[in-house]
Amino acid sequence: MSNVTFAAYGLPSGTCGSFAKDLECNAGDQRANVSQLCLGKHSCTVPVSNTFAGQDPCHGNQQKTMAVQVQCHGSGPAPDPPPATPGTLFVATPDPVVDLLFFAGPTMHDMLRQYTALTGRMSMPPKWALGLWYVLLMLLLAGLKRPTTD
Repeated sequence: MSNVTFAAYGLPSGTCGSFAKDLECNAGDQRANVSQLCLGKHSCTVPVSNTFAGQDPCHGNQQKTMAVQVQCHGSGPAPDPPPATPGTLFVATPDPVVDLLFFAGPTMHDMLRQYTALTGRMSMPPKWALGLWYVLLMLLLAGLKRPTTD
């Protein structure tokens, strides 16, 4: 990336080539912040947060986004990474609190066995947790009539 031509945090509108800042929800020009992270690189990750922008442009609004437009020059995009080892999968996420678990196997039973090995077997819930349905079932099995309220 050689130049950041647009970067806005808040509620920008438009599409690449015609972005526009929102007049009421805008954290100011973010080109300097994005340039510091991205210039000279083939790819980069830009945090979408009040902390990165330096302020909360519209308090209480949870729909804020970051719109960025860059120009690239040079030898073109970065070369593709080498092919993954067969049977492997690479997943990247910028959020450090996301845990992704994958279970693979020839059958659903094999995948369920792996999940059970990780989490343990589920115990039977206590009788009180089954509530009214359990009571009605027990009354019916015992041949008793359901109590009525008169």
